[in-house]
Amino acid sequence: MGLFSKNASLTAEALREASGLSRSPFDVGNLLEDEIRETLSHPRDLDELPPEEWGGPKIIHNQRLPDPPSGYDFDPAIDLGKITSEAIKADREATAAAIEQLGSEIEARMKRLETEIKIESQRQLAEIKELAEQHREAGKLHAAKVESAAADLIESRNLIEAMRKKIGS
Repeated sequence: MGLFSKNASLTAEALREASGLSRSPFDVGNLLEDEIRETLSHPRDLDELPPEEWGGPKIIHNQRLPDPPSGYDFDPAIDLGKITSEAIKADREATAAAIEQLGSEIEARMKRLETEIKIESQRQLAEIKELAEQHREAGKLHAAKVESAAADLIESRNLIEAMRKKIGS
C-alpha cells in the first residue's frame, strides 16, 4: 500500500517512514520532552558538586548573620526598613513630580488651545457678521427690484388702460 492510496491518509508517521527519518524536523516537542526526561533520569544534587562548579559555597539555612563591626550600631530589621521606606518615599516623590510635570504640560496645552479657540471663534464671528450684512444688502437689493417691478406693472396697467380708452372712444 503506497503513501497515497484511496483509503489511506497522509500522516506524519507515513512521511517519516517514506523519508527514512526517525523523527520529523518539525517534531520539536518530542525532542524537548526527551531531553527533559534524560535530564530528570540523572539528577545532580548541588550538595554533591564542588562550589566552583555551581558558583558559590554551600548555603546553610537558618544561619545567623555575622556580627557587625565593633562601634557600629546595626539592626538589620530597622536599617532594612529605613532603606525600604526611603526608597519608597523617593519613588513616590519622583512619580509625584512626573505627575505635576504632566499637569503643567496639560495646563500649557489648555492655555494654547484657549488662545487658538478664541482667535478662531473671533474670526468665525467676524465672518458671520459679514455674511449677515451681505444678506441684509441682498435683501435690500431684492426688495428694490420687487418695488421696481411693481412700479413697472402699475405703469404698464395705466398705459394699457389709457390705450383701451383711446381705442374704445
